[in-house]
Parts: sequence; structure tokens; C-alpha cells
Amino acid sequence: MKTGIASNAHFFSNVGKPARPPLRTFREFAQEFGVTEAKLRAALAQPGAPTPELIQSNKHSTKNRWYKVKEMRQWWAARTAN
Repeated sequence: MKTGIASNAHFFSNVGKPARPPLRTFREFAQEFGVTEAKLRAALAQPGAPTPELIQSNKHSTKNRWYKVKEMRQWWAARTAN
């Protein structure tokens, strides 16, 4: 395992660059859209739904899926407009 300068360079590699756009979790979008998690889960299983930008998990916890805010809002608006 690399330590010292190599890992510090990786850790601080984003310093001075523009901030990354915010991501939101599946649960936060369900609350924002005013639907249950089951309904949003079923909608995301359909073709054309956005894919998670980041999936965080380990063997002791459930998965957290993070989505791009703009992409999810556009998809939801197009889906509910029909």
C-alpha cells in the first residue's frame, strides 16, 4: 500500500479545481418527488431511467445510491408530463 506523498497527492488532487456538482440519494429524491420509495424504485427499474453516479456499500451496511440532481429532475419531469 502506498503511503506518504503519493496518497497525499491523490487526496489533494481536487484542490483549486471547481467543486463537483452535488449528488442526492434515492431516499432524498423520493421525498422531493412526493412518492414512496417503492414507486420510485419501480420507476427506476424501467428502461431509460438514470443510473446511479456513485454506489457506496460495504458488507455491514445497505447500499447507498447517489444520483445527479439535474439528470433525475429532467427524467422525472419528462416521466410525469405524460
